[in-house]
Amino acid sequence: MQKEKFTPLGLTKNELELKLWKTHRFNKLRETYLSYMQQNIRTQMNNINGFSKLLAEDEDNHEKRDAYFDQIEKSTEKLDRLVSETLNIAVMSLDEINVQTQPCFVNQLMDELYVYFSQQKKVYSKAYVELYLNQDVDFNDFAILTDCSRLRQIFAQLVGNCLANCSDGDEIEFGYKLLDEGKSGILFYVEDNATSYTKDDIAQILKQPELYLESSAHDLKMESVDFIVLKTLIDMLDGEADIITKDGKGIRYEFVLPYSPYESKENTMDKSVKEIMDLKKSFEWKGLKIMVAEDDDSNYTLLEEALSNTQATILRAENGKEAVKVFEDNPDINIILMDIKMPVMDGLEATEKIKKMNPDVPVIAQTAFVVDFDKEMAMKAGCDDYVSKPINFETLFKIMDLYLKNLV
Repeated sequence: MQKEKFTPLGLTKNELELKLWKTHRFNKLRETYLSYMQQNIRTQMNNINGFSKLLAEDEDNHEKRDAYFDQIEKSTEKLDRLVSETLNIAVMSLDEINVQTQPCFVNQLMDELYVYFSQQKKVYSKAYVELYLNQDVDFNDFAILTDCSRLRQIFAQLVGNCLANCSDGDEIEFGYKLLDEGKSGILFYVEDNATSYTKDDIAQILKQPELYLESSAHDLKMESVDFIVLKTLIDMLDGEADIITKDGKGIRYEFVLPYSPYESKENTMDKSVKEIMDLKKSFEWKGLKIMVAEDDDSNYTLLEEALSNTQATILRAENGKEAVKVFEDNPDINIILMDIKMPVMDGLEATEKIKKMNPDVPVIAQTAFVVDFDKEMAMKAGCDDYVSKPINFETLFKIMDLYLKNLV
């Protein structure tokens, strides 16, 4: 009996070939997704720039200024989320996909996708492809607990695939529907009336995609690995996927996710400036000492202003080495906000040295890092928690209050 040859990686030739195809298609998925993110980042930057100019023009109209502040705040939060997701997907490989469950505002996500692909139709000379969006719940703050970035990836790839297969006059529809009022999950779907596959094609692709690696139908074998990548993402969200096709033209991608509603009396993304100020006033840390290790003057001023109503004593360090010295001189510091990227000595090394002096003092990393590996490095250095820049003060104050309440 002929023995099957193995590669240096311990894989058979067929297994290695399949892995290479998966990696190639995942890279293509990543490129498509990054293109989508780039467009949305530019949109939010344009909003911030535009409303900032309007602020300068309407100095005396307080009502308009409050509205502009609100729009800038929303765009900033969206921009922060988009940059975070972009960096994560940029460094990710197929074997490193992870899931971060958090509130996902479904209608906002669907609206963003609709706007993006409405623009993409023109970019790819398919302006007359009809695009329809169907949303089963009609209030804007409808949210579920899932990984929103993974859900966005899935939709971006599926709608993108449909758009590639459509011509002027064809139709694409996507959206979601609650099954049995959510008891049986939430069904997401993307469909078009143009993509041509038979039921047998789909069955074989899903059952044994490796068979298509030696197929002469190049497009078909490429699509088969697309389905593997997408099914991997859906499986990681505890979902179930299905593909429905007609023998003529048209395809429908469906996936059902568990319905885990996120219920909140208010959408924190929509807080006004006044509400944020009221939030800051609700925390009182009189008699406590807070060290802020921050080299950037504007960032420090922002933190100092945010903390001014808490009645805590604020001490500043402008680099990691100075942070260690300030703590040595003030061992009664109750909590530390530690910037990670600082000159002379970075925040990670400073945290390690401070934790050797007092392992119990809480250190919260202020970091522009949004890649999971960088966050892990901060925690390994001894940081107890972290907040991402630009800082959400509601999140920061709640984290600080939790640690300060546990001091005694």
